[in-house]
Amino acid sequence: RLEDAAEQFMKAGRLDSQNPDIKLRLGLLYLEKKEYDKAIQEFNIILLGNPEDERARYYLALCYTETGNYDESLRLLDTISEDSKFYDDTLVQRGFIFEKKGQLEEALNIMEEASNRNPNNEILINYLGILYRNLDRDDDAIALYRDFLRRHNDNEIIAYSLGVTYYMNEEEAKAIDTMKRIVEKNPNHVDALNFMGYSYAEMGINLEDAEMLVKRALKLSPNRGYIIDSLGWVYYKKGDLDKALEYLEKAVKLTSDDPAIMEHLGDVYRDKADTLRALEFYEKGLELNADEDKEIKERLEEKINTLKHKLNVQSRERAI
Repeated sequence: RLEDAAEQFMKAGRLDSQNPDIKLRLGLLYLEKKEYDKAIQEFNIILLGNPEDERARYYLALCYTETGNYDESLRLLDTISEDSKFYDDTLVQRGFIFEKKGQLEEALNIMEEASNRNPNNEILINYLGILYRNLDRDDDAIALYRDFLRRHNDNEIIAYSLGVTYYMNEEEAKAIDTMKRIVEKNPNHVDALNFMGYSYAEMGINLEDAEMLVKRALKLSPNRGYIIDSLGWVYYKKGDLDKALEYLEKAVKLTSDDPAIMEHLGDVYRDKADTLRALEFYEKGLELNADEDKEIKERLEEKINTLKHKLNVQSRERAI
């Protein structure tokens, strides 16, 4: 009930206009609601009264990161001292910014420093592993995650990331085994359930198990678009195009910014011989991908070219 919370904090602020804690909480609410201009205003008011408030500086930098003003965010992050309780989070933000700017090696250096400072921080280790993956250093990511799990063998976040990395490294059996161990410890781990079901569908195996696993995940989290996409993809792999279409259409409405979901829906329309609709979703997927994933980009471009060639041939045949 973020709206109600914001209203109460604004009332409190009118009663005690000099209280920075109220301003901070109100700013954090706006940040959570993605109302970044309002959040920036609240944090700046705090800093006008106390320029040394590192809480406000950190969260203000976070606002600038979210709005793409990376230079201003870095300027603020550089002012946060090493003995601050926000310093590790500051390193994560700096790494994220350099990653977004395409400076992956710089991001990696920052995150290696962060993980050396705090080798038991799961957030730092998780992100460092992601950077290794983005640099095609899957083996380093796997070694990092396995080392962490030797010390913290019940950590679900790192175990899940290890399973994902195995899968990306084409070690599907190890990926599935890792996810199974997570679910054995926590039968309600939504992401692990969905991962196994989707992976089975991608591999075209154990499709009955895949359906059961994804349905379990969906029961636990009924409105997550990517899980609904997984169920649609299971039905597609089972050859039930009507059910696949039903779920994938819903997935697109809930998660309209995922190129993979657009591609899945395009595949269904293609197989139902609706070439124009298939092209529509392939092209949306390509636009959303924006060169971020080379594999998806190449695959979508090939599908688009194939369908356009098909339309051209049909057009020429009708003309003849």
